[in-house]
Amino acid sequence: MHSQATRNRSRLSGPRSCLTILAATGLLTACALVKTAPPEQVVKDRANGRWEVLIKRDMHKAYEFTAPSYRAVVSEDTYGKKIGSAVSWIGAQVVSVACEAAKCVATVRVEAKPLLGAKLGNTISLDVDETWLLEDGHWWFFPKL
Repeated sequence: MHSQATRNRSRLSGPRSCLTILAATGLLTACALVKTAPPEQVVKDRANGRWEVLIKRDMHKAYEFTAPSYRAVVSEDTYGKKIGSAVSWIGAQVVSVACEAAKCVATVRVEAKPLLGAKLGNTISLDVDETWLLEDGHWWFFPKL
């Protein structure tokens, strides 16, 4: 007759158990990688992602990048109306990120064509400082109110 320990050992061996252990190890490794990413890199990636959707004029997705505390007081419709209807964004690239505790400032170089640009035939390039806040364990864009 097999003892309880022998039965438990046999349950922990075999291909299924190996896959379970590998999957658990992979998840732990992934969690470790997420936690070790410096805030500057996380904010840079999020800010670039936000600008990708802004250039596509997807205000719904851009609104989803805003901090929960901001969304609590500013509706999606109001946010969409506040976002540059007087310009057409051509491109954007985060050039630097500086962080202190739960706040980062991302400097983004934005290429835009003003509505009058077609008449004037030019584009403008400017650096914009964005505030990013750590809320509920995630980094969020916090526009000026």
